[in-house]
Amino acid sequence: MSKTAYNCPGCGDEVIVADGGSVPECCGEPMKQIPLEDCTKAQNAESARLMDEDGACDEGVK
Repeated sequence: MSKTAYNCPGCGDEVIVADGGSVPECCGEPMKQIPLEDCTKAQNAESARLMDEDGACDEGVK
């Protein structure tokens, strides 16, 4: 399932909704769509780099 991220220009709050959902509102106005980056992390521990400081990807979270 695809997801779309939105950012509030007023307060900076971020919301992620499933594609096909309505554009959320915040601070009395529609939120702006922001691009999501694809996860490039290894799918399993054996392929992961040992020195990687980042945690695992959380699908749909920037």
